[in-house]
Amino acid sequence: MNNEIWLEKNNLGTRLESYHQARGAFQSDAPKLVYIFNSKDNIHKAFHNLSFLHVASDSEKWISTEVLYFGFYEVGENIFHVVFLGKDLTYELWEQIKQALKAQSGRSFDETKPTKLASDKNKQSFESNEVVFNKEYEQIKEVEGNSIKAKFTIYRANSASIAIDWLTQHIVEVPFVYIIVETPDGNYGRDIQGIYKE
Repeated sequence: MNNEIWLEKNNLGTRLESYHQARGAFQSDAPKLVYIFNSKDNIHKAFHNLSFLHVASDSEKWISTEVLYFGFYEVGENIFHVVFLGKDLTYELWEQIKQALKAQSGRSFDETKPTKLASDKNKQSFESNEVVFNKEYEQIKEVEGNSIKAKFTIYRANSASIAIDWLTQHIVEVPFVYIIVETPDGNYGRDIQGIYKE
């Protein structure tokens, strides 16, 4: 048994805890799995069988050691949606999630299989291992009929792994604050909900 202690700051994923947070998953063409469950207990059993999900000891919430959107929420009396979504979701990880959900009586609601095998996270070699500041700006976002001022701070890094490592050390605790790290492998961000890939 693994006695490693996991904390909220170790979360590389973005938790989805409501339909409002997850509705973009249903419109995304990124690889995804959306399953229906009738029991929270079965969801927790499925999550425990996934090697990249852990319960943080400080928040008592699920965290992910993979960069993806994940979570579950109630859609009716004893009816739950479980969602896993991510542009970097490999075929192997997608299959692992699918098998864990099916093993606990999950029923497929929506699936988009990855179109390629594992992505090469180290496509290019660069000299610098630093994350450097690029720019900062504010933008008005419309949220449920209200105008909210969002703050964006943009950085650059030479690889996804450097960006993800750096983002794990920079926790966002305020809503509508976004840290973005641009890389040749795509842009990675962090907000109050966790780390994500744009």
